[in-house]
This record gives sequence, structure tokens and C-alpha cells, in this order.
Amino acid sequence: MLGLLFPGRLPRGPARRTVQLGAEALAFTLVSTWLPATLGLEEAGLVSLFLLAATLSDRLTMLLEENRISIWDEDASGWRANGRTAWGILVLFSGVFAGHAIIAAAVGEARVSTLFGFAVRTTALGRDTLAGRDFGGVLELLSHNLRVLLVVGCLSFIYRAYGAMLAVAWNASVWAVVLTTLSLRDPTIAAAKIALALLPHLLLEGFGYVCVALAFLFASKGLATHPLGDPRLRRVLRACAVLLLGGCVALALGACAEVWVAGAVLSSH
Repeated sequence: MLGLLFPGRLPRGPARRTVQLGAEALAFTLVSTWLPATLGLEEAGLVSLFLLAATLSDRLTMLLEENRISIWDEDASGWRANGRTAWGILVLFSGVFAGHAIIAAAVGEARVSTLFGFAVRTTALGRDTLAGRDFGGVLELLSHNLRVLLVVGCLSFIYRAYGAMLAVAWNASVWAVVLTTLSLRDPTIAAAKIALALLPHLLLEGFGYVCVALAFLFASKGLATHPLGDPRLRRVLRACAVLLLGGCVALALGACAEVWVAGAVLSSH
């Protein structure tokens, strides 16, 4: 029923399009978490990710079909079509992130560990605070990002839209829960300072994982649709290589920003 509140077709204008995608992701995140939590399910936040991925994968499928039409039927530039698709997925990521951040802030730290225990365990949150958080080294973060990249790639290649959306929702949820919890533990840090410290690497890493998901998803669809040696398959795989390279560069820059920017800003007075 919630889907009836949003138009099936996306607006052509980039501003209205961004608002609708973000609002959809935010609304579905709130509802997908509220339903299992109301039923008293353990790890309700984990259950909500599968519900959310199932719901938003329909929108992602629409974005992918729009991409296909732009490139093959309207002969649009791959840079333009893929950039618009990547931006749409990044907006969905941001909506999911905002939804989980709102939930974490509303329920408080004690309840977060019950709803989103998987996020707390995955990141070994402990009793860290933002100001005292050890963001690690660049090589350590790159190693972690590479492992996540492989998981995102496998999910997107095998399960396509659903797998890509699950990977995007998982990362957005973990980041939102952890960062909101850390912020609640140290309320003396101004919101503007937190944004300045964390947004650069969050946006870079979010964009990186989106590019990686698209690369593996397009490769999966291309290999299933076109025979080997087909010029169209070569065109698809070239675009996948560019997306994968762009994703890796964004993840590397995100790791540098997390180490060199976040720690410096949060430790400054």
C-alpha cells in the first residue's frame, strides 16, 4: 500500500527525481523496520533489510530498464546514462541511511543493540566514542573495503537487482546505526563538525559501492543476454570495467578521507 503513495514513473527533472527516490527509500526503511520490531522479532533490523531489499529492488529494476532504453534505444552516452543510474542508487542509499539513523536516534543506544545487533557486532563498536574512535590505517581500511567490494560484487552478479539492493541497504544500515550510536555517546560534538568529518568518506565509499554493484550487475545481464564475441557484449563489459575502476578509486579515496579527515576533524578543538 505504501507504494501507492509514490508515482510509478519517476519525474524527468533531476531535483524532483532525487526527492522522490529519497522519500521512497526513507519511507520504506521506516516501515520495513517498524513491522518486524512490532512483532517482537529478534534482530528485527536484520529482518528489515531483506524486506527493504525486496521492496526497493523493484525501483532499482526500473532504473536499470531506464538505463537500457537510454543506451540501446535512444543512443545516449554511457557516461550520462550510467551516471544517472548511479546517482539514483546513491539517493536510495542515502534514504536508507537517513531512515536507519532516525530509528537509531529515536530508540536510543540500549534498544539499538537489540534491533541492530548485527551492526554492533560487525563493527566491534564496544564503548568507542566519536572523538576517541580509532579509524585505523589506510591499508587496513582498503583491505576491509576490498572484502566488502567482493561481497557486493558477488551479490550483484548472482542476484542482480535484489542482491545489489541488499548490499546497498546493508552498508547504509550499518553505517547509520554505528555513526548515530557514536554521536549519541558524545553529544558535545556539534552536528556540523560531525558532518564535516564523516560526509566525505561516506559519500565516496557509498558512490564506490554503487559503481561496483552496477559493474557486476551489468556484467551479469550482459553475459546472459549477448553471446561471446558479440560487439554489444564488448561494449557492456567496457562500461563495466570503467564502473569498476571508478568504484575502486572512490573506495581508495574514501579510505584516505576516513583516516586523514575524520580523525583530524573530530580530534580538533
